[in-house]
Amino acid sequence: TAVAVDGGFLHVAHDDDVTRVDILAEHALLSDELGGDDAESRERRAEELRSEDRIDEAREEQAKATVRRRIAENG
Repeated sequence: TAVAVDGGFLHVAHDDDVTRVDILAEHALLSDELGGDDAESRERRAEELRSEDRIDEAREEQAKATVRRRIAENG
């Protein structure tokens, strides 16, 4: 299962054949919780921020869009 985590921490531990994932984050979405247009809306927001010369915020939004698109495509 894929998860999009915005800020915070994600820890993955393997013990023999068991994998444990701990998430401590303000936002975390499972792949089936992501809407189809989530990546597109983040990309539009990134464009708006770039047009306002808010480059750091635009990069952050673009990174979120990239992660969401990758999860949507690969589950």
